[in-house]
Amino acid sequence: MTQLAQFLDKHFKEMCPEAKTDAQRSDFLDIDATSFSRVLRNRLTLTPARAQKWAEKLYPTAPEKQASFAKAALDAAQRRTASVEEFCQSIIDNGGWVPASRISELFDAVLIEGGANQFILAEYRDLPRAGEAAKYEALGEELAKAIASGLNYAMFQPFVGEPNRREHKDAHGLSEADKYMLEMRDKCQEAYRKFFDKAVQYKSKVEKAAPDSDAVDEIKSDIEQRLRLYERNAPAHIGSGIQAKMFLVHYKAAKENHYRIFQWVATPKQDLLIYRGQSEIKPEALRDSFFPVPHYFELFGNLPPLRTDKEIENTESLVRGSSAKILPSDHCAWKSYESKKKPGTKA
Repeated sequence: MTQLAQFLDKHFKEMCPEAKTDAQRSDFLDIDATSFSRVLRNRLTLTPARAQKWAEKLYPTAPEKQASFAKAALDAAQRRTASVEEFCQSIIDNGGWVPASRISELFDAVLIEGGANQFILAEYRDLPRAGEAAKYEALGEELAKAIASGLNYAMFQPFVGEPNRREHKDAHGLSEADKYMLEMRDKCQEAYRKFFDKAVQYKSKVEKAAPDSDAVDEIKSDIEQRLRLYERNAPAHIGSGIQAKMFLVHYKAAKENHYRIFQWVATPKQDLLIYRGQSEIKPEALRDSFFPVPHYFELFGNLPPLRTDKEIENTESLVRGSSAKILPSDHCAWKSYESKKKPGTKA
């Protein structure tokens, strides 16, 4: 979330709390949704005239507040989105952690700095915290907007294996560990479908694509290439790091590949986002645990489909044949999730 978006959110919560979504707020401010989204993300200049108009909308009977609001809004709009390095440094300066809700700033930083050469790989060793009705559901909206704007986001769910042996978490004789893994499978799939549908909705609105049109089909195809859920395609196991998620962030700047590691930790009071990029964890080690997804992206610029054994075999072959780097000796342990109800379709 940019400085301007945070500034407006604060004032809307105070003066117009019923306007909670960007669509509702753009209607209130009498600006089309596309332009409003671009202004919020610092991709369209906020002019003094527009800032004054918004001030009059929010504070119609308080001229003195109008003046201070317009000035503060212009100041917020001039503050650019922090770079990935600046975001990392802000966490270090805070003692190594910040509230997990600030991960939306990372989405913006990666998207703006990395252009098309970026991705975030998220390993879910805990139930999704930004899924439907979850504590941080609003962050799911922010993630969907970032994906609609071009962010590449891959979800990795490492506990699901041998699907024919454990079909339902309520089945007789299952251990608590098996039940937890099946709950993880269900919740990650639900979160994936939500992120997909929301991203399609946002991009369709920005591009003014008519429902059920060819344009919407193209949008769905684009989102499908940049948002994927990979499930373990090997015997399931409980690994270390329960109640934590790992994020591997990649972006390319000055023709160099950069990697940073973050960890999301759930606590009773608030969830924390911890920067691990300068700890004992080496980015290369975490990168190889997701083989061959990040390796394929570096070569071809998109997240690979790993839906069938043939696609997995071809992807491995392409990566091993094209890369001069030392690669893991193990074979691919991931397979793309495919919903029986295709994301973006009506039930």
